[in-house]
Amino acid sequence: MLKRYSERALDESAAQADELALAGDDDRASTWRRIMGAVTELANTTPPGASALTDTGAIWASLSNPE
Repeated sequence: MLKRYSERALDESAAQADELALAGDDDRASTWRRIMGAVTELANTTPPGASALTDTGAIWASLSNPE
């Protein structure tokens, strides 16, 4: 999906899921929702734990500059 649709991969996956859900094909719609989750994970370029490091840095910055 990412290779074929690039930035539109999540939108295309959602469109497939919606179309199938409207047609009453809940099993295949559920599969496309799982694909949406995988697309989101694969498109994430933030290293694991990076947000925790940022939060820790903010805490240390506030402790070293008390007002």
